[in-house]
Amino acid sequence: MNVCSYSRGPEWFVRGNYLSENGVKALIAGGMGMRPLMGFNQVGIEVYFGGDNRTVGEAVNALVAGNLSPFSQEHTCGGGGGKA
Repeated sequence: MNVCSYSRGPEWFVRGNYLSENGVKALIAGGMGMRPLMGFNQVGIEVYFGGDNRTVGEAVNALVAGNLSPFSQEHTCGGGGGKA
């Protein structure tokens, strides 16, 4: 399984396509907005919530063990550049 730890950035859609085209199937995140989440899902990347894991290694081990939940709307931040 290809696993990538990803931090948010302004080019999330381009990065999502790049990751997908290079075989990434799963991504672990501690937070992101709804648009990036939808973008990753649209290109076939499953996003998992990293939760309370303190290191990338802990998060990857939790994913491999099946202990991470899929990233859902309840995990997303408001986003929108500070607009309510």
